[in-house]
This record gives sequence, C-alpha cells and structure tokens, in this order.
Amino acid sequence: MRAVALAIAGLLAACGAEPEPSEKPVLVQAIATPGWVLRDTTLYLPVNLIDERIEGSRLADYMKNIRDEAIAFFAEQPQGNGASGSVVFIIQPGGQARIGIVTGEPQLPEAMRTALGQRLMKLTPPNVTGGPIMASLNFDVWGGGGWPANHPTPLPEEWRRLILEGGGFINDAFIQRVWEEG
Repeated sequence: MRAVALAIAGLLAACGAEPEPSEKPVLVQAIATPGWVLRDTTLYLPVNLIDERIEGSRLADYMKNIRDEAIAFFAEQPQGNGASGSVVFIIQPGGQARIGIVTGEPQLPEAMRTALGQRLMKLTPPNVTGGPIMASLNFDVWGGGGWPANHPTPLPEEWRRLILEGGGFINDAFIQRVWEEG
C-alpha cells in the first residue's frame, strides 16, 4: 500500500476505525462521534500520483483537521434532520485549497453548508508539489440520510457541470478548470 493510503488508514485507525477489505485505496468503517460521523475517505486521483505530490502524514493531518473542525461545527449546531455527504477538497501547489460540501437527501440547509465550508477554508492546507490533489471525507450527521449522487466520488454541482462539459475524467486538467471556473 502506498504511503498516503497508509498514513490516512493510520489516522483513521487511531480514531477507532478498522480498514475494510477493499480494492479502494482508503475506506474505513464509521467512527462514532457526537453529531458527525466520518464514514470513509475517497482519493479522486491515483494513489501513486498523490504519493508523489504530498507526504502521506501531511495529507492525513489535513484530513484530521477537517474532521475535527466538522465535529466542532456540528456540535455547535442545533440537531437537525440527518444527512449524509462529502467534504470535497482540492489542494494546489503553494498551499491553496478549495472546499465543496455535497449532501444527499435530505440536504443540509445551504446556509449550514456555506458556514461549514467557510470554516474549513480557514484551515491551512499542506503544500503539494508537481500538481494538485483532490479527495473527500464522506460523512453522516445526526444519523445520516441518502448519499449524494455518485457516492463515494461526489462533486459540488458547480464542479460537476465542468466535468460533464470536459468529458468525464477527474484529472489535472479537470481540477484546473474547477480552480479557474468553479
């Protein structure tokens, strides 16, 4: 298994999750937390490419920070209807990030998704070299709901529009289009 996958699996195992046997690079069983439950993670680019671009422990630390902020955010919210979704992120060289929140039905209120996204954008992303990386943390909140379309690789609608126009591949060219137009 590649360094990135091992680091993320180590982070999640430290939180009480056991990796599932799977061909996917990083999927784990649920981690019970008040309000917000991390279900699994998804790497949108090949593991070997991500391995070349970032040290696994730095990516795992960033994912842990996202998880911790999401847990804190939902602990501050009045309990609502259960929902399931993904925190999708892109990290560009130079330590720049973009985050999108995608939920299935029932959806989290738009104001809540926006507030969470703004909070997560305050986190300092690690630097990557040689190109961007894209991944997601897939979650349930308040018991969960229906998964977003294309789970476990959902995209915010404004990003999805660009992939459909561009031929359907998540690669460096698509990520650049999201960065410029999404």
